[in-house]
Amino acid sequence: MPSTAEQPRTDQVSEVYAQALLELSDHHGVTDAMAEELADLSALLTDNADLRRLLESRVIGREERTLMIQRLFEGKMSDALYRFIQVLNRKNRLDALQRIVLAYTAMLAARSGRVTVQAFTATPMDPAAADHVRGAVAAAFDGREIELSQIVDESLIGGLKLRVGDQLIDGSVATQLKLIKRNMVAAGRQKARAIVSQGTE
Repeated sequence: MPSTAEQPRTDQVSEVYAQALLELSDHHGVTDAMAEELADLSALLTDNADLRRLLESRVIGREERTLMIQRLFEGKMSDALYRFIQVLNRKNRLDALQRIVLAYTAMLAARSGRVTVQAFTATPMDPAAADHVRGAVAAAFDGREIELSQIVDESLIGGLKLRVGDQLIDGSVATQLKLIKRNMVAAGRQKARAIVSQGTE
């Protein structure tokens, strides 16, 4: 189910931790299973803003967060992921958790030849529309497999924004309206300059 919260972009810190988690997952032969667990965890945090703020809060002490994480997650996820989250807590990096999930997914996709794409829309896409977007992106990437995630952004008037890696491709109506307004202002200024120039000749 698409979420109303925009997922964050990766950064150097999240990529370092994601690489470490990927190597750990490879070592234990649970790479794909870890990806599924991370996706579930990210969806939980995206849909539950209170939980996300609670985990990321610097007001709550580290030891208190340790106990809170234990109550929430111990025995409800793999031991490897649970211990990883506790490491992030000890390093005060829980605020990077969702970025780490994104980086892990991108690294795994790149290794398998897939392209990860985030699609931002004002309302959820139906399956036909999602397939159309997936096909269009696949054609742009020489037919490579596309891993598409949908994110609902109600601030969009309509249309579609795509994020492929760090590249943002914006086709939203809101952006189009801004471009139209910008072009109209530019045209008006150009016309005004032309009038002034004619008057001084």
